[in-house]
Amino acid sequence: GPVPFFTGLSYIGQLHRTYLVCESQGPAPELVLIDQHAAHERVAYARLVAAHGRREVRRQRLLFPLPIEVDEASAAVVDGPANATLDGLGFEVERAGPRVMRVRAVPAMLKDADPKPLLRDVLAGLADGAPAAQTLEGVDHVLATMACHSVVRAGDVLGRSEALALLSQLDAVDLRSHCPHGRPVMLRLPMGEIERRFGRT
Repeated sequence: GPVPFFTGLSYIGQLHRTYLVCESQGPAPELVLIDQHAAHERVAYARLVAAHGRREVRRQRLLFPLPIEVDEASAAVVDGPANATLDGLGFEVERAGPRVMRVRAVPAMLKDADPKPLLRDVLAGLADGAPAAQTLEGVDHVLATMACHSVVRAGDVLGRSEALALLSQLDAVDLRSHCPHGRPVMLRLPMGEIERRFGRT
């Protein structure tokens, strides 16, 4: 079969610790720039959506429950129906005071993320549209927020093998599908356009 698009690129390097610079082979070569943060976010989001759809979001128990201060609207989420949503997202949270939550477990995919800002964002997303949190769109938005916390930032140095791994993971994701935080993942510059800029045409 045809080689998948991203796997078929040849990786040149990293630009400004933010973009992966690649060259597409073939009859019409292109320069392809990939936003590493947006790309990682899409991969993480696709994995979270799939796991959530199968009700298989694995959780990682924290060694010690972590207290987190939140605003009242976020604290109220834990008493309402959105608590079941939180549970399905891989969080185990209980109220420890009027504005304090105690986190006992986080989604395993996000074990490297800082749990405090992560949970504050997720709770705020659920509090924001309390009824909407039960809808697919509400959950999608929260999954996008989780994906955002789980990933490589712009400014992170990526080694060659990490860059290649990210390219092959991108082939498993449908980039046409809508991601609520959907920033573009790549920019394609045809050779003809580059040559025109250099006055070679």
